[in-house]
Amino acid sequence: MGELAAISQFTVGQSGMMLRLEAVKSEIDQQQFQPLQPYQEVASIKHHCRPWQQMLMFFIRTQRPHDWSSPAYQFNRRQTTAFEKLIEVAGEPLQFESEEAGDSTMSSIEGNSSDNEDDGNHDRLPDHRPQMKPIHQACLTFCIESLNQTIHNKEYDMAMVCATADLGVHAQHGFRAPESYPPILSLIVKIARFTIIQQAEEVARPGEPDGRYSLGGGPMHFEHGSDSGYESEEQSPTRSHRAQHRPARVQHATSFQWVRDMVWGFMARGTASPMQWLLDLRTYLLKIHYNTTAIGHVDWRDKYALGYKDIRFTMDQFCGIVHQLIHDTHQALLEDIVFVSKAEEVPAIPWHQLYDDPSNRSMGWSWIRDQRTQLPTDGQEWLYARIQSREDLQDRFVSHDSEGGYHHERVRDFMRQVARFRALMLVLMHITGGQPARGPEILSCRHHNTAAGRHHNVVIEDGQVVFVTKYHKSVQISGDVKIIHRYLPRGWGTLPFIEPIEALAWQQAAMSDFMWPADLEGRKWT
Repeated sequence: MGELAAISQFTVGQSGMMLRLEAVKSEIDQQQFQPLQPYQEVASIKHHCRPWQQMLMFFIRTQRPHDWSSPAYQFNRRQTTAFEKLIEVAGEPLQFESEEAGDSTMSSIEGNSSDNEDDGNHDRLPDHRPQMKPIHQACLTFCIESLNQTIHNKEYDMAMVCATADLGVHAQHGFRAPESYPPILSLIVKIARFTIIQQAEEVARPGEPDGRYSLGGGPMHFEHGSDSGYESEEQSPTRSHRAQHRPARVQHATSFQWVRDMVWGFMARGTASPMQWLLDLRTYLLKIHYNTTAIGHVDWRDKYALGYKDIRFTMDQFCGIVHQLIHDTHQALLEDIVFVSKAEEVPAIPWHQLYDDPSNRSMGWSWIRDQRTQLPTDGQEWLYARIQSREDLQDRFVSHDSEGGYHHERVRDFMRQVARFRALMLVLMHITGGQPARGPEILSCRHHNTAAGRHHNVVIEDGQVVFVTKYHKSVQISGDVKIIHRYLPRGWGTLPFIEPIEALAWQQAAMSDFMWPADLEGRKWT
């Protein structure tokens, strides 16, 4: 199921806007403006499909012979056929030749996504469509048939409703609370929408002999005597006499038509299907959640002591933590990054002589490239020139016996120190920048303009460093962009210094424009 979900997510990423707008509808006559989107991190699909995996295991356990009380559901004819086919294909020896072969689809998707990441932590979908295997097709068919059902009398007669009810029971705490069960239902709904797009691509037959999809035909036919089951190629009045001798071409249902049929048949409200039950149940539980007072975990004592669950500290202790963190970050910058023992050895930053043009959309633009900015040294090459001018630093990095002329492992150790410095700086920005930013918000900051993101997030304003973001919690749902400014203390902005050394470690000329890209081991900031 995990591989099928990954393949379906890839298909969603390659599908058109209108098709994804149709697939995301929860009501037939609903006008959608935000299309169905793949998950931001491609590899996270294997965690998000866990409820579907649990439902499949529920069906397998309850369909086997057992001596305990059976659930109330029963498969209909189509579901029984699809389930038996799934069990048959899953039991074939070829499906278990090796663990490595079984995980080939997921590994190829994760590998391609990491190779094609857009200079940061946001994954891209792989360039080539993963191959559908018989086990994937059988699993897809059963998932679709589980959704394709109409209520007869009681909701729990439907197989999928009974399986989702089983997910509402926690192993240690009884029934799940209104705040923990709706996210599970949301995962089920989103993966289900992925699967109907994948199913539409599987059943929409190519209209050309070479396997390519033909252009969609017109919705109406104006030729007299034409067969409604066939479609002639588009023609102009001056070419009609030549087109009369061409063979008619059969018009097949398109992927969009299949998606619309499935949405109108069993994926929206008003269809009396398991999906309607899930959507209504999720809305009801969210209503309870938002109208119920949450459990209090934060409390104040004596105006200065803050408690969170079993953690307690005073504001003086918190300020001490911040000051110690600033000291550690400053020492890491001096000793591990720029190789000085005193702050006076580092060129002073003329804060009020720094300028920036946030409206500049040029590729690679940042405040350090503004002609009005007068730095005491070349910020692009300062650290690299410092290493070349000192023999002790040359002995640390340069090696005439190794390929490329430098110590590979020592440069990698230096990049690990840079990653540690970035971690300290991330915590400081999160604490001292005002209202704390969410993870995707702060981790998407760029210090240069990029082709995909266009604007840079780190800007200079009146001698202060500011990181500006547009991303926020509800941007994907509402589509409303809110620009948020967070002002940082001084003593910030050394990343351009380490880019030449980073190029040695990465063995590539184009460096990441993100503040927190993946490190040398491929680990990403989360």
